[in-house]
Amino acid sequence: VDLANERVEVNGDFYMVYIQVGVTPKTPGLAIDQSSPSAGRSWQKVNGPWGTTSGNFMIRARINFEAMTPVIITPKDAAHSNQSTFTVEGKASPTTQVHLFNKGEEVAATTARKDGTFSVDVTLQDGENVLTATSSTDRGSTDPSEPVKITLDQAKPELTITNPAEGFKTNQKAVTIEGKVTDPYLAEVTINGQNVNVTEDGSYSLSVLLNNGENKFTVTAKDRAGNETSNEVTVYAKFNPPAIENLKPAQNVVIKTGKTLTVELDSEPGINGFFSLSVPSAFASATAASVEIPLTEQGKGHYVGTWTAPKDKINGAVIEVVMRDDYGNESRQTAAGKVYVNVRPN
Repeated sequence: VDLANERVEVNGDFYMVYIQVGVTPKTPGLAIDQSSPSAGRSWQKVNGPWGTTSGNFMIRARINFEAMTPVIITPKDAAHSNQSTFTVEGKASPTTQVHLFNKGEEVAATTARKDGTFSVDVTLQDGENVLTATSSTDRGSTDPSEPVKITLDQAKPELTITNPAEGFKTNQKAVTIEGKVTDPYLAEVTINGQNVNVTEDGSYSLSVLLNNGENKFTVTAKDRAGNETSNEVTVYAKFNPPAIENLKPAQNVVIKTGKTLTVELDSEPGINGFFSLSVPSAFASATAASVEIPLTEQGKGHYVGTWTAPKDKINGAVIEVVMRDDYGNESRQTAAGKVYVNVRPN
């Protein structure tokens, strides 16, 4: 018996009633299933009051459930993705046809499973997508679901490191890493995994401690869709000043005008140095005063500089050498020997 057109609606348990107007076998009767325990839901009235049966009446009702409005579970609203194909998941009435729309245009369809879940791949448009879903049966369609927005973003953040320069050398214990990042959907910036604050104009900075030697830093910018850009910078730190060894002259040097004074020492290869003469106050006008004479590397780590004696008399000028490395470290040392020009030591 089809009662679909009678608009019968039920919201819970209900009973089907069969009235047998005659006596079997002249009138069809309902069979009783006595092979399974009684469910306590079959009743009969025969020439007296109602009572339960010893089995279960063989009567069934097939119900058309009203389709529920679908719910999109994945993605969450305001989501971001860098994949142009996205699997949309949700809940709907079991076995109903589910239609997916993007900004009102149908883009996919699938059938809900027996448990009411559904999933279907949708091709996203670049930028913002507004997804809704409806369910349909042969009796019509539901209202659209609540809209869910998802943004397709496949552009990586633009990232620069403005300071320090690659290969920067320093004798400081810390350095500030600075730069800029641009992305409308920026999620985070990290330096070696540590989160960094980013200002409204996209600037970032972080002071980091240095180890003696090579220090590598990776700056990574990531947006909400999972796109990321990484840049690296290497900083070299050296905290110890260069050593000065085997400084000569180790004894006093007596020379005449036009003769050469040679200063030499051993230190680190590849650095810069000079020596100067400190003339006693009685000879303050001497040409040697406040002159820096360069030391050049002649052989690995061996530095030599020369000075030509002037016409002045210099009575015991002090020789001071200065060595500086590329990191800003500086060492100073006074030679054991002094210089005498056109005079003899007392």
